[in-house]
Amino acid sequence: MSDLPEEVGLSSSALKRIHDVMSNYVAQTKIPGVTITVVRRGKPILFEFFGMMDIQSKKPIQSDTIFRIKSMTKPIVSVAALMLYEAGQIRLDDPISMYIPEFSTARVFVGSVDGNIELAVLERPITVYHLLTHTSGLSYGQHPTTESLYTQIDVSNPKCTLGEIVSKLAQLPLAHQPGTRWTYGLSHDVLGRVIEVAAGTSLDQYLHEKIFAPLNMLDTAFCVPVENIERLTALYEIEADSRRLQAIQDPFDRLLTCGHKLFLGGGGLVSTAHDYLQFAQMLLNDGKLGNTQVLTSETVRLMTQNHLTGSLFPIRFGDWEAKGEGYGLGVGVIVDPTVSELAGSQGAYTWSGGASTHFWIDPEEALVGLILSHYVPMFYYPIHRELRSLIYQAIAHERHRGS
Repeated sequence: MSDLPEEVGLSSSALKRIHDVMSNYVAQTKIPGVTITVVRRGKPILFEFFGMMDIQSKKPIQSDTIFRIKSMTKPIVSVAALMLYEAGQIRLDDPISMYIPEFSTARVFVGSVDGNIELAVLERPITVYHLLTHTSGLSYGQHPTTESLYTQIDVSNPKCTLGEIVSKLAQLPLAHQPGTRWTYGLSHDVLGRVIEVAAGTSLDQYLHEKIFAPLNMLDTAFCVPVENIERLTALYEIEADSRRLQAIQDPFDRLLTCGHKLFLGGGGLVSTAHDYLQFAQMLLNDGKLGNTQVLTSETVRLMTQNHLTGSLFPIRFGDWEAKGEGYGLGVGVIVDPTVSELAGSQGAYTWSGGASTHFWIDPEEALVGLILSHYVPMFYYPIHRELRSLIYQAIAHERHRGS
């Protein structure tokens, strides 16, 4: 913890509650471990780690522990696409069939009769914008009728290239007409292939050259080198009945061995607290970190404003509704803090990963927060909500004390 959080407007005594809450989660073996990072006005306020990266071998989490960030890959890939947009190499209204011709004949699921799927032709082409906003109609196969089709593709098959996987996805029915609904799915995986074609290089190489190396994100990648594998966390599942932690194998771990050519832009990256903080701070700084300009401030604002209106708002995951939360180009955006279940100012933006990782950026408060853990189901215990709430309480406490 910073010696003087009060210098940047947070109460030290209020912040101590975060240490107590997270320590209790670990002590009660509810979660295996967690890393917490908070920066305000460019100064680190919290960088603490609790518990074990591997319970069985009794290896504690360290400052350089590597986590599976899963869907927190999506904001990074969005920034990569927007770099190509700024360079004039892609347009947001480009049909993705310009880069992936198989999508020119995509069809839309409209129903099924006696087990036979009914399809409709596209009313409009899928665009790069649709991919960035999750309005493409690409899903994760959530519908019972189409789920088996997605399973058959084996999206994490390390023997395939991204181009081969995306070609197979183009043959599957979309969940709806592009632009008509918000559906969380494989849009960013397809976006990764658009980046490969437009840039003329692999997604991992493009991210490394344009984002990771310039931002000193040395441990962020689509695989873990042999010399670093001991720093990668084990993955745990919270059993539904006993609520005990059980070590599990992630099918996507097949892709963590270097040498394959399948780079999934929707959830394939691993990273560390240091690395992801570099990326998040760049966004908060309007696209710049130190002397490195990744995006212009105008493009960062385009990325981090809500793009969903009317019936598209707020974002929904099945029957669950993210109250007051819209979506930008690769990030969720708080539109109405009065009803949002996530603490934060209007315009704060955020995203999470399926193994219980989470970040948020609050421009109004000049604040970056990051949580990295390693268990499923994602945030079985709402540690990200508790952290956010405690941080804003610490800000409010200090603001009240100084008034």
